[in-house]
Amino acid sequence: MRNRALALALPLLCAGCFAGTPQTTAYPVPRGKVEWLGSLDGVVIANNLTDAAGFTGGAGARLGLGHNMDAGVRLSSTYAAADFKLTLWKDSIAAVALLPRVQGTWPLLALLVEAPVLFTARFGDVVSVNMMGGYRHLLSNTIRAERLGDPAHSVNGGYFNVAFGPLFAITDGFGIAPEISGSYPILGRAAPTTFIVSGSLGLRFGAVRPQFQDLPE
Repeated sequence: MRNRALALALPLLCAGCFAGTPQTTAYPVPRGKVEWLGSLDGVVIANNLTDAAGFTGGAGARLGLGHNMDAGVRLSSTYAAADFKLTLWKDSIAAVALLPRVQGTWPLLALLVEAPVLFTARFGDVVSVNMMGGYRHLLSNTIRAERLGDPAHSVNGGYFNVAFGPLFAITDGFGIAPEISGSYPILGRAAPTTFIVSGSLGLRFGAVRPQFQDLPE
């Protein structure tokens, strides 16, 4: 029964595998400036075995490295993540960036690697909308229950992931950023009926509006 219970608990144990959206725009943080982040992260994993949800709090920071580059880190009780952002194009109303990212999780040991494309559209100094999409790959422990006649249960494999969220830059140094993403398996051992929805409510401090300054028209 222990193996059975572990198999049924797989989505909950792997909540950290998908929690922690990048929480950034396609615009780079200015060189030498820092944007700080506090967030509430949640994930819902649904498949033909069971449904489960998990929640965790997180914190992070993003440092401006150059004219079109910055780097970010995230940390919570269930995951640690790091990314590098390269802004490919930007003007006063929109920007496009590439965001290679790696994330490690526990208590179910897992490694998530992705390199999505991030698009941001600006609607004045206060509101911007962020959309992200791309392939992500997850490597994780597999809970096995063959002795009970069940196949091995896993969320290993490749997923197509999309994310969406607005940023409300209330002041130069404070913003609110809700974000939601969905992942569907397209490659590997993940059950084809698995669907993962993750979300994050972020509070951003520091260089929130400065990333929108001195832009080409």
